[in-house]
Formats: sequence, C-alpha cells, structure tokens
Amino acid sequence: MSNINIIRPLCLTIMVLTFFMGASMAIGAGQSSTNYIMEMDVLDGGGEWGSSTNYVLSHATGQSSPIGASSSSSYSAYAGFWYTLTGAVVTVAILHKDGAIWSSDTGWELGTPPYYPGTAYARDLEFSGSNYLILHRDGAIYDSSGAAWNLNTPPYYVGSDYAMDLEFTGSGEAILHRDGAIWFSDTGWELGTPPYYVDTAYALSLEIRGDGNYVILHKEGAIYDSVDGWNLSTPPYYPGSEWAADLEITASDEDCILHKEGALWYSDTGWVLTTPPYYPGNEYAVDLELVGSGYLILHKEGAIYDSVDGWNIDTPPYYPGSEWALDLEVR
Repeated sequence: MSNINIIRPLCLTIMVLTFFMGASMAIGAGQSSTNYIMEMDVLDGGGEWGSSTNYVLSHATGQSSPIGASSSSSYSAYAGFWYTLTGAVVTVAILHKDGAIWSSDTGWELGTPPYYPGTAYARDLEFSGSNYLILHRDGAIYDSSGAAWNLNTPPYYVGSDYAMDLEFTGSGEAILHRDGAIWFSDTGWELGTPPYYVDTAYALSLEIRGDGNYVILHKEGAIYDSVDGWNLSTPPYYPGSEWAADLEITASDEDCILHKEGALWYSDTGWVLTTPPYYPGNEYAVDLELVGSGYLILHKEGAIYDSVDGWNIDTPPYYPGSEWALDLEVR
C-alpha cells in the first residue's frame, strides 16, 4: 500500500508539470548505460512522430513558460516549441561509392543489394523514414523498403552515366540529369531550355523548395531557379572555376553552396572562409548538410566536420586515402 500511495502523488505531479510546461525538449549530453542510450525526449501537451513516403514529422502541442535555452554539465534544454538543433541529430549516414551505407548508430550495412564491391555505381542517398533510396549513375533507383531495384526506362538508361542527384518531391522523386534536364516520377522528363543544355555536363545538385519550385547548381557556382532564372552574379558564379561541390537551402530559404575546399557561400551573407573548414588547395569536401543553425561537411575519405563539435576523424567512418564517401544524410 505504501508503494501505491507514493506512486499516485508522483504521477499526479508529473501530469501537472506536463500540463503547465507544454512543449519542451531536452537533448541528453551523451546519457547512456549498458542498457540504453537516451538521445532525445520531450515534455508536451500532446503530439507524436509521423511519416509518409515524403516526410518525417515530430510535433508537439502546448508552450512552456518561460521559453528559451538552458543547460548544465549533463543536459541541454530548449523550452517551448520544437527547436531545430544540431544536438537533435539522431543518425548520420554516409553513402559509399559502391552502395554500402555507414550509419552512426548501427555501423556498416554491407548486404548485396545495395552493396556491389568495385562497381562505383552509387550517386546519391535519400531517406524516407527508416527506409532509403539509392540513385545509380545510370538512373536506376534502389528502394530498401522492398529491397528491389527500379530498372524501368525511364529513368534507367544503361551505360548513360547521366544521373547526378535524387530528391523527393511532394508527389514522388526527381532525378537531375548532368545536362540540367529533370526526370519526375509522376510527370516524366522536363526538357525545356533552360535549364536543359545538351552535352554541357554543367549540373551538380538539385534542391526542391517547399513550394515545389527547384534550384540547380552549376559546377562553376551559378544557380538556376525555376522561378527567377539564372543567377550569374559573381559571387557565386566564377566562370571556368568548377569550384562548387553541393547546394543546400537554408531554413530562411536562402541558398548555401559548398566549395570543394570547404568554404561556404550564403546568398544572404556571402563567403565563410575560416579554417576549419576551409583549407585552400585541398579539394576534400563532397557534401553539405545544414542542421539547425549549424552544418556538417563530408570529407571524401569519410571524415565529418561539424560546425559545433569540429572534426570526427574516427575510423569508421574516416579511412585516409580511400576516397570512398559520396553523400551524407541526417535523419
């Protein structure tokens, strides 16, 4: 009976605290034991995780008072509605050029498919919930949910080596052709000029904006916007340079371009040329992920630069001299 009497007031206290605190999130600073790892928790007045083929959503209702950030030696708390935080990253995954995937929480995935040693077929990785898609350089798509390849033509053209980037749209997938054409899984090929310029091999990266419009990154830093057309200003366009490595869209809908030597160019604030991550003459950077107010940069040999924590040069994922890493994804 004494146990019951203790538990009931405790449960009531937790319920009252939850009601008044509303939505608050605490990111544990490496809290774990032999039996668990606590990566993230939330106190709220309602909400849950949800997903479909096109999104992953975490939502909470209610609002804490007072709101804002606080911390101690063992936690970081962000009271109020959900904050986008580098610390809230659950999993980092890297795509190997042969189709293997290294995950920060589970290590290497070396099953065949999608891993085919020595083929160097893989071009891009995209996650949808716990499942993922891998883009083949010839346009085929591997879907982990059915452990099967989409080998239909289109988008698969054997020996073409055309496919550069894969993105989710609101209704399916889109593949960027190296000449700037785009294949949409629901509507087929978009072959208008611009952005399609036959035999130019200019296109590096594709990003779909929240309104369904898109932007394409030119290897020399120019940006094609499906609404506004080409941005040929300098910066970011430097003819003949081939400096650009990747493009991301910020939370404020600005463009961010990764330089192959690790510098960053933002359309609203310009160049970030600090070292790290910028190492002039070292063409190491292959992919960029924006995470909250920070970012991650993938080294071609698998190391990861975190704008908050610095370099991760553990092995794995870092294998000096290997040049195995193609794409970085955050879940």
